[in-house]
Amino acid sequence: PLSDRIIEILNNIPRKTEKVFRWSKNSKSSLNRKFDRCLKDLEIIKNNRSFHNFRKTFRMKLFNAKIPLENAKVLLRHKDIRTTIENYTEYARLELINDINKI
Repeated sequence: PLSDRIIEILNNIPRKTEKVFRWSKNSKSSLNRKFDRCLKDLEIIKNNRSFHNFRKTFRMKLFNAKIPLENAKVLLRHKDIRTTIENYTEYARLELINDINKI
């Protein structure tokens, strides 16, 4: 599911076909090139930014919003709930470290 704002943004992206992103096993480099081009056009320094960072950010937002594991699994399109649990466990560990450092 996509938010109304994301749908609006995606609908405004110029494209030749109905699809916003074409994806196949070989298209990762093409997608990364387009991402790099967008960063350059927007004069954003790449640093360690990657297309995959969007997934990490989304995953973190799900965790911070206390989204249940089963729902996060579906939204992140994980095949196995264990993948979701591993990611959530890492965020929980980092959250504990941040909390203990406040003392």
